[in-house]
Amino acid sequence: MLKYHGELVDVWETVVRPRLEDDITSVEWEQVRRLPDLAALIKPTRSESGVFPSKLSHFIAPRLFPVLDKTALPGGQHDYGSYFALVQDTWRATDPGVQEALRQRLTAIVREHSGGSMIDDYPVVNKIVELRLIGRHHPSAG
Repeated sequence: MLKYHGELVDVWETVVRPRLEDDITSVEWEQVRRLPDLAALIKPTRSESGVFPSKLSHFIAPRLFPVLDKTALPGGQHDYGSYFALVQDTWRATDPGVQEALRQRLTAIVREHSGGSMIDDYPVVNKIVELRLIGRHHPSAG
């Protein structure tokens, strides 16, 4: 990773830092893709999997970058850019009233299980969409 230190610093300063108050709903892929693209260079894979780039990007800026979850996308190979767009499209297709109800419900669940607090930068939208995608492919029995 030291090989890419300068590029990581540059991406932090020009791509991530100016958007730390944003989340996935307020950015476009082309504005933020430099970080996952750089992550793919840091740990290349034969299949060009988007898993590592998504995890590193999410670790650095969790509200901007969802984790590519293969449980949410069974049977398909998705590059990270298309998954990022799927998360955005899924959220945008959700009625605003439902969005707010889902935000409130997830916040209540997290607070209940964490002793009453939730970190300010919790990636609420990313987590809601991840859970919805998993639910589509793995409906509960019963």
